[in-house]
Amino acid sequence: MQDPIYEIEDVNSLGWLKVYEDKVVLTKKDLFFGTKTENTILFSSISNVQISEPGKILKLGTITFSLYGESNKDTLDIFCYRIKDYEQIFEIKNFITLSKGAVRKDNNFVKISIADELQKLVSLKDQGILTVEEFQSAKEKLIS
Repeated sequence: MQDPIYEIEDVNSLGWLKVYEDKVVLTKKDLFFGTKTENTILFSSISNVQISEPGKILKLGTITFSLYGESNKDTLDIFCYRIKDYEQIFEIKNFITLSKGAVRKDNNFVKISIADELQKLVSLKDQGILTVEEFQSAKEKLIS
């Protein structure tokens, strides 16, 4: 497995938040039973990343990953961090947000525009390469 781009230990030293090029891995260890749980979240399934700033008394904050089609929160989608990690947590949120709108090409991220992709689809349809049904299907996938 590749090395993580970001890696933060949770507040109780019972888990880790690791961010890779295309996914987040949350690892937690149960305090009482010692069992380890790992949750891998692909960037493509993340609809939103929310950060709560550390409080003045406890000096703890959270980063929460909302997933497409999820109606209730899974505790494995939430990670608690220390005040000293706030800047890195903010970088992680920005990294994920920017990466969601990019694709990999030759080990670099290339930003894609939905409008540009739609223009390409229209061109392919106009050239007769795509049928109307294929065009509609591709357009729906792109927009959703």
